[in-house]
Amino acid sequence: MDEPHAHAEEKQAPQSTQTRKRQLDSDDDKRQPKRARLTRKNLAAFDKMGKKKTSDPSDDSGSTKAISTTSSGFAIQAYKNGILDPRYSKPPTNLEDLHERHARSRETASPPEPAY
Repeated sequence: MDEPHAHAEEKQAPQSTQTRKRQLDSDDDKRQPKRARLTRKNLAAFDKMGKKKTSDPSDDSGSTKAISTTSSGFAIQAYKNGILDPRYSKPPTNLEDLHERHARSRETASPPEPAY
């Protein structure tokens, strides 16, 4: 009976020479993106990524900067973002009522100028 026990001890390597197994984390389950090769072309592309672009002031496609609705580039930016598409835009159904309301004079007198 001592032989199987002794045999098992011989198979076990000393603690210092054993290789540690990598512990599996939930992060290891995801595939890591393939690293780009270290070439002049890739280095140039990487260098460009770090530099700030000098762009057209009306083109804010890459930023999240707010733009005022009264700004000259608002309609262009809204169109680029898919918000304002004139091909599918329709006037409101009550457009004539709105025109009539704006054409009427005020029901009450305007406040005097010093009240402003």
